[in-house]
Amino acid sequence: MTSGVSILIATCNRFDVLRQTLADLAAQSRPADEIIVVDQSRDANGQPLDQSDGLKDFPHLRYFHQTIQNAQVARNRAILEAKHPVLIMVDDDMRLPASFIEAHLQNYKDPEVDAVAGQVLKPGGKPTDRLPKEFSWIPDGWMLFPLNFSERRATINWPSCNASIRRDAAIAAGGFDEQFTRTWFDDTDFSWRLKQVGVRVVFDPKASAVHLKITGGGNRPGGVDALIVADANYWATILYFWRKNFGLLSVRRHFTEYLKRILCRKAFLLKPWAFLLALRELFAGYYLATRKLRQGPILPWIPQPYVRNKTADSCVS
Repeated sequence: MTSGVSILIATCNRFDVLRQTLADLAAQSRPADEIIVVDQSRDANGQPLDQSDGLKDFPHLRYFHQTIQNAQVARNRAILEAKHPVLIMVDDDMRLPASFIEAHLQNYKDPEVDAVAGQVLKPGGKPTDRLPKEFSWIPDGWMLFPLNFSERRATINWPSCNASIRRDAAIAAGGFDEQFTRTWFDDTDFSWRLKQVGVRVVFDPKASAVHLKITGGGNRPGGVDALIVADANYWATILYFWRKNFGLLSVRRHFTEYLKRILCRKAFLLKPWAFLLALRELFAGYYLATRKLRQGPILPWIPQPYVRNKTADSCVS
């Protein structure tokens, strides 16, 4: 494997905003050695949509299309295809300053750094120097770490919308669990496995990006209708993640908050039948999560203790 950096992007039906992200990558002070795009887009008839012709003007870009719409499958494919030892993952709807790649790579001058979590801002948002009190919860308070934090520090949370990692470390962690069919809690699950295999992550606010969170395309949580904001896959994702990683204690602590947020709504007073539909989706999600737990994680590699390379990467020079 040569020395350098690979940019990995999983995308789904966001062609215009993807080109904007790629344009930002093309204007970097330290250019990428390769950009890998794994596209899950489909046309209006639900057929695979190959968009490679519209991306030929971007240098060092390698395009792959997959028929299944699963961001975890796409990310694992990108990790497998990457030719360079440092990987930077960004979502397809990010705005990146010209110093973005350089800021990530500066951290790898330290051979003790295995992965970097970048700062994530909302459009027009500002950094914060405050940590919520729940951050101190054991063992799962780290998930409440604000990604717009303003200070560099060790962390566990590794946000796939803006993060980098040594390729060997990503493989040691097993890759992304393909049981997560929604892009929600998937990178949190990956973060916890990074900790379990001994990968050291640092949060660096200099590696900052703006997350547009475009509503169209992608595969984020969706609703059954205007009233039911939580469908079976929504509940399945929550229950599968909490029960798999932290057991029933954490489920009770966190899940009740989701129940209050989703089920205790004034809209249900006007349409009580909608509340029954919400409960149906909750129980369907519980069944789906139980089935996934019995099947177990779907990982491309078997997680194993990470053996750290004691030399700094030459890609940062």
